[in-house]
Amino acid sequence: MASIFKPRREPRVLLFLAIQAIQLSCSDSSVAAATYSNRTTGSMPPVHCLPDQASALLRLKRSFTVTDESVCTLGSWRAGTDCCRWEGVHCGGANGRVTSLDLGECGLLSPALDPAVFSLTSLRHLNLAWNDFSGSELPGSGFERLPELTHLNLSTSSFDGHIPVGIGGLANLVSLDLSTSFYVVEDLDDYTAYATSSDPSLWLVEPNIASLVANLSNLRELNLDRIDLYDNGGEWCSAFANSTTPQLKVLSLRHCNLGGPVCGSLSSLPSLTVIDLQYNYLYGPIPEFLADLPSLSVLRLTQNHLQGHFPVRIFNNRNLTALDIRYNFKVSGSLPDFSPDSSLVNLAVSSTNFSGPVPSSVGNLTSLNMLGVAATDFTQELPSSIGMLTSLNWASRNNLSGEIPGSICDARGLKLLDLSYNNLSGPIPSCLMEDISSLQSLNLKENKFQGQLPHNIKQDCALEEVNLSNNRIEGQLPRSLAACRGLEVLDIGDNLINDTFPCWMSMLPQFQVLVLKSNQFFGKVGPSPAGKKANHCKFMKLRILSLASNNFFGTLPNKWFKSFKSMMAKSTYDTLFMQNHYGQLEQNYQFSTEMTYKGSAVTFSKILKTLVVIDVSNNAFGRLIPQSLGELVLLCGVNLSNNNLTGMIPSQLGALHQLESLDLSSNDLSGEIPVELAWLDFLSVFNLSYNGLVGRIPGSRHFQTVVTR
Repeated sequence: MASIFKPRREPRVLLFLAIQAIQLSCSDSSVAAATYSNRTTGSMPPVHCLPDQASALLRLKRSFTVTDESVCTLGSWRAGTDCCRWEGVHCGGANGRVTSLDLGECGLLSPALDPAVFSLTSLRHLNLAWNDFSGSELPGSGFERLPELTHLNLSTSSFDGHIPVGIGGLANLVSLDLSTSFYVVEDLDDYTAYATSSDPSLWLVEPNIASLVANLSNLRELNLDRIDLYDNGGEWCSAFANSTTPQLKVLSLRHCNLGGPVCGSLSSLPSLTVIDLQYNYLYGPIPEFLADLPSLSVLRLTQNHLQGHFPVRIFNNRNLTALDIRYNFKVSGSLPDFSPDSSLVNLAVSSTNFSGPVPSSVGNLTSLNMLGVAATDFTQELPSSIGMLTSLNWASRNNLSGEIPGSICDARGLKLLDLSYNNLSGPIPSCLMEDISSLQSLNLKENKFQGQLPHNIKQDCALEEVNLSNNRIEGQLPRSLAACRGLEVLDIGDNLINDTFPCWMSMLPQFQVLVLKSNQFFGKVGPSPAGKKANHCKFMKLRILSLASNNFFGTLPNKWFKSFKSMMAKSTYDTLFMQNHYGQLEQNYQFSTEMTYKGSAVTFSKILKTLVVIDVSNNAFGRLIPQSLGELVLLCGVNLSNNNLTGMIPSQLGALHQLESLDLSSNDLSGEIPVELAWLDFLSVFNLSYNGLVGRIPGSRHFQTVVTR
């Protein structure tokens, strides 16, 4: 997996990870997209479109290309038929003029936005979001011909250049969305990586946001996420005032290179319900007036340079459902006594200068499903009232200590529990695996839990991810885990488990990630002797196998690797990462794991569905390297180092064209390096040291640049 990181202190450096042809969604966006007409005409009385309207639409159709990624084909757009009944088209009134065009999320390809759309002068709704306009600029003129527009959505459509002046003249606009959707791939203390669904070099630019919104007095929703607003300096905020945008409810300016403070002009907008200014360079205090916005429901200021004391009155806003001020290291404060009237669903003050305990009144936040209170001066145990939070799903990286209170067992509706990266100790409460049948993700990694795992898991188990790595858990894996038919990820790495290889887990039909590294597993791997079921130990969907640093021995069975079908052929994925959905706000929770990759210990805070790895290093496997590894053509990393493998390196490994890392060091391999390996174009780490190899290193320009040892 490649990722490019952008230092926070260099606001003009705009580096991104490009992810092509995969539709992404913004997991933490709190801005509701504008609602457009359906792609059917409904039960309206027959209205026949005017010939000029049909002609304009047909010209627009000719500008589009339907690709394998397209959802719409525009097959109903045929000359001689009523265009008011075409896919995505709606005609209002009885005059046969098109009032709504909704091609959102069609995935169509076009070299540029065809001016034909501006002939539809009665348009009120125009949605061209999630199409691909090939990095073209928006037309400099034409939008002024659409004076009746109330909803305009051009989000995530690969446009570049300046926002046309004509958009600022659309005085009837209620909703304007010019954003580009992005993912935060890594969100760490010193750097951030972003991913987009299109060419990362493409940016819409607006050097004068005041001019853009000056005439938009009816505007209620504005989403300019990932629009470059750098040239506005600290004046961006004064563009929004009661005199210009008096009805504004939703303001989303995430990742816009904004600087300056949050100014007082926002206080004159009493209708504001959402303020989302994440991933910018804002500085100064978080203003007190935010507590006086009566309708404010969502306040997200994550990852800026804000400072000073956090106004405690903001916590008292009864309409507030989401408060996120993470990664503002100089913002101080403490958690208040929470009222039973609070509506908070998400509360995140991690990586700030907050201090003090987590009050027992947190139990009053009965709707809370995300809690993030990891800050340098927080020292706390989980209050027993945590069990009253039946919707709580997340409390990771919070410096929590002590044992998990037994009251957690009362949270019968719990779907996700992430208490990772804390200092919790004692046994894992058996109810988490045996009794809470709604629980889908259990992440307790990087704590000090000890004892054995619960062994009476019931048939109604809903677990999809279990990550218990880096604890002090001993004993065996519970065989009753086979009841969790939806299980996709098991990471029990870096514990004290003493058991044999779990072939029985191959019965799990969705199972994809198995991490057993750094335990006390022993014995052989692969199918047991004859007499077992025909499908025994066949991990058909497995994509990550990490058995490193155990006591396994014997051979690596050639036929066994042939059962790893998901390492051989690509599937069509709906999402980029392994994840599930949780909470009232339908957020995504992404599964994680840790393993050795490219010679280093790597924590994958998000598991890409394209990551395919086998690591069996530091065991006692002997005999030959299985030739069938060469059939697992999706492999990105292979580590067989520090074993007792003998014989020659199979030339079949030259078929692994996605391979980025190959480590065969510290074995008893002999013969020459296969020339086929020289043409692995993505190979960047190649370690054959401490073997008995002979002959010349195969010559190729690429091979000479690989890191070899």
